[in-house]
Parts: sequence; structure tokens; C-alpha cells
Amino acid sequence: MMTMMTESSPMSTEFVKGWILSTPLGEGHFGQVWLLVNNETDECVAAKVIDLSKHPEAKTSLTKEICFHKKLNHENIIKFIGHRTDETIEYIFLEYASGGELFDRIEPDIGMDTSLAHRFFAQIIAGVEYLHSKGIVHRDLKPENILLDENDNIKICDFEMSTLFLYSGVERLVNSTSGTVPYMAPEIFTQKQVKAAPIDIWSCGVILVTLLAGELPWDQPTDDCEAYRDWIDSDITSYPWNKIDSLVLSLLRKILCPNVTKRYTLTQIRNHHWFKKWSKNNENHQLDDDGDGQGYKRRRLADSDVSTAGTAVVSSVSQPSDVLMNSQLSVWMTNKDNNNKHKSFSQPTAVDNMILNTQLTPFGNSQSVYQRLVKRMTRFFTNRDSNQTFRRLKHVFDERNYTLKTPLPTQFTISTNDKRGMPLVFSANIIEMNPSNILVDFRLMKGNGIEFKRHFISIRNDINDIVVKGPITWPIACATHTLP
Repeated sequence: MMTMMTESSPMSTEFVKGWILSTPLGEGHFGQVWLLVNNETDECVAAKVIDLSKHPEAKTSLTKEICFHKKLNHENIIKFIGHRTDETIEYIFLEYASGGELFDRIEPDIGMDTSLAHRFFAQIIAGVEYLHSKGIVHRDLKPENILLDENDNIKICDFEMSTLFLYSGVERLVNSTSGTVPYMAPEIFTQKQVKAAPIDIWSCGVILVTLLAGELPWDQPTDDCEAYRDWIDSDITSYPWNKIDSLVLSLLRKILCPNVTKRYTLTQIRNHHWFKKWSKNNENHQLDDDGDGQGYKRRRLADSDVSTAGTAVVSSVSQPSDVLMNSQLSVWMTNKDNNNKHKSFSQPTAVDNMILNTQLTPFGNSQSVYQRLVKRMTRFFTNRDSNQTFRRLKHVFDERNYTLKTPLPTQFTISTNDKRGMPLVFSANIIEMNPSNILVDFRLMKGNGIEFKRHFISIRNDINDIVVKGPITWPIACATHTLP
């Protein structure tokens, strides 16, 4: 029997037989994304859940989104597993990207190392190039809609605002009503219909600025925005442009060009000297385990014993006799219009992996799923018990005049506005790993990722006296944590 997922659903309830509803991963325009975990095999699936009785206007965009997902098969696009409609509830099942969100790797006001920024940017360009080759324009590219897999490869997601602009070689203009304001191209604010590909390319340019500088270049690209006027007037000696190398600035001048006819195409971006220079440097490197962009320390564990289970899971999708294909969820998701090439799972990951940090400690053949840890920078341990941690956090939140909800005794949902006056919603979960190790895990639910990161850092600084300093012995933390 299926349990409908709602905002107040408790952690670790059974969704369908054999699959545990773990925790919300985030929010879309019309609903939430939840993590589902197989309690026997540890496979993970992301489930996007939309209640059409509450959002009847979402029906058309959902139909398009599912249609687009079925057409797409690229390493830098989130993989589609299946979909299901039950009365008014629509479910879309997607690959679980265990590397976390791209915005989480961007340090506010700092950004990241240039080589790391280029690696991510090059993969975003590859994904967008593939989308455009299929005649699809995304229309809402931003770090919040870009995920990372276990090997830190880009996975573009969230196609709610996407539309078809090219069919049988015929290109059409698209309505300029979609997007997230700071990432939207300037022509969207002045024209009713615009060329499709250039608006995605503009968004890629804004993303590159955020990767390199750790902040958005402007609130919106209109003449009444001083920061945007400075850019148009070539005043690039001020913040954030003075943090960016002149070579990449020359590329950004071509991408963030208000004249659509002169704006760089994807091919021209690939041929720019900065793009080609860093592509060569990054060819034979893997990201360091911490994902902090401070150098390539060592290869990840993708080729070790830790990942062998993942290979088995992916291959098991085509094996009807396997435990995975016998599970109720897999049968439930199967659609006669979807063949096996659309069904792919990410690296098997246990529930606890969602709440742990980034350090990886190899243990050879004894390595368990509890040591394959999800990358997330917005968390910390405290040296107080869970009740004391809760009270201290509540005091900080009250002082900041946040709007608070406590859907669980160990969870806050915080609502506020960012510096642009836009809604920002995030959660803070208090997890007792053992009596002396209390983990506080923050998740963005709605709003700008970099602004969320700013709030997280400020909150952490406010309670710095109870934040554990130095590395945690993660295998001990994993071994002593009891599953709910």
C-alpha cells in the first residue's frame, strides 16, 4: 500500500513495500523532492511529488517534463527512471545525485578554485549543448537546479520551465515568462518572445560568475539596476569583477552580451582560449575528496571495492529476477512507454549517508555503505546534547526574527527573506549520532542557494563556541548511529 508523501511526513516511513521514505531533498515550483531508500539493497531514488489538486496549473508542465525526460540520455542530465499518477498525485522518479547540490560547493564571496569552476562549467555547457540538440531549452539554469553525482559530475535537473524550441529543423521563439530573475537574460524583460538558445547561454554566464566570485553579479539585468549598468558601461574594476581573471572576463563579456546577435554561441564558448586552456589542464584529473577546489589531492574511490555494488545495481535494472526488479516500487514505476534504457540508479546509498560529511576513509573489502558519505558543506557537530543544541539554535533563530516551524521535535523549518527581499526557506535537523556526537544538518528548501549558504555560515558563527572543531572520526560516528 502506497503512503502519500506530504510536507509533514515523518522520516523513515514505508512508502511502498521495501522502500523507505527518508527525507525531503528540496522543493520545486509545485512540489517536493523526496529520497526513497530500498531497505534491503540500499539503492536510492529521488521522487518528485506534485499534488495536482493543489496545483492544477502544473499538469501541462508536468506532461512536458515527463516527455522531455524520456527523450534525454546524457551523462550531464539527471536520469529518468519512471513516473506514476495516483488520483491527483503525480510522481516522477529520478536518479539520486549523491554528490549534493552545486551551490553547496560555492563559498559566498569567494567562489571556488578556477580549475574546479572550469570543470563544472564545461560539463554544464556539455549538458546544455545536448539539450539544445534535442530542441529543448531549459529556461531556469542556476546552481540550485544543478546536482552532482558520486564522482562530482554535473547533473542538470528540474525541467518544469523547459520548452521545445526546435522541431524538424524549424526554430520558434519562446515566451519570455520563465526563469529566476538574477539568471534571466536582459531581453526577457523587454520582449514578449525571445530566441531560446541565447537565454540558456546567458544563464550559463551568470553561473560562471557565481562559481568564480561567490556571488551574483546583479539582482536583475535591467537598466534600473546599478550593478548591471556598471557591467554594460564596462566598469569592471569593482566587486565582483575585480576577483575574476582577465582571460575569463573576456569570455564573460561575450557570453553576458545584451545584444543577442553578438552573444557567444556554445561553439564559440568551446573555442575560447580560457575554455580550451583549462580543458587541457583538467583532462586527467579527478576532484579532491573534500570538493573544496584547493587542488586534486587523490583519485576518488570510484574504481575501488566501494563502487562495485553500484555496478551491480545498474546492471540489475535489466534483470527481472533480481531483488531490485522484484521490489514493489520497481514494478509500480514500470510504464509500457518506458524501456530499460530509461531506468538507471545512482550509487547505492544508505539513509545515513544523507546526514554525513565529505571525508572518505577507505577500509578495503570491509568498506560498508555507511562509509560512502554524501557531500554536504552545510552541517556541523556540536559538543552539547540534542536538547541543549535545540534550545541554542532556537535562541539564535528567534534573535534573527526567523519564522519558525517545528514539524518534528528535532527539526526546524526556517522562513525568511534574502537580501533581495525574496523568500528563503531552509531546514535544520538535529541528529543524535550517539550521545556525545550531535549533528546539525541544514538543507535549502526554497530560494537562492548562495544566500542560504550565507545564512548558514552566520548561524554557525553565532554558536561557534559549541561547534566541534577538527575532524570527526566518521567510521565511529557511522557505526554508533542507530537507524530510526
